[in-house]
Amino acid sequence: MVYCAGSLALASLELFVHLDPDDWPDDLVSIAAEVPDELLTDTVDPKSLPSGWNKIPPHPRCGTWGTAWATAAGGVALIVPSAIILNEKNVLLNPRHADMARVVRHPPQRFTFDPRMRK
Repeated sequence: MVYCAGSLALASLELFVHLDPDDWPDDLVSIAAEVPDELLTDTVDPKSLPSGWNKIPPHPRCGTWGTAWATAAGGVALIVPSAIILNEKNVLLNPRHADMARVVRHPPQRFTFDPRMRK
């Protein structure tokens, strides 16, 4: 599974909440990806998620649901709500999907956090 965010800002926040600022690597990069409109994608309706899905630790059913989606080989991407900003979306890509080669990946770009975020 390749975990992506709907924007670089959301990807930054996802990293920010999961890593201590002292553990941020000095060699971060961002890699933009585009899923062509004609490729099949699946979307999770937030109303279908179990209570507490966005809590720490996450609801155990979330992981098993994602694994089931990946093995079912439906869409190449699964659009899911962000647990940290509920109106934003993360995207899971299935690297084993036959259409993964059609997902456009851009060259890595160096990424750094503004030093003020370490406060």
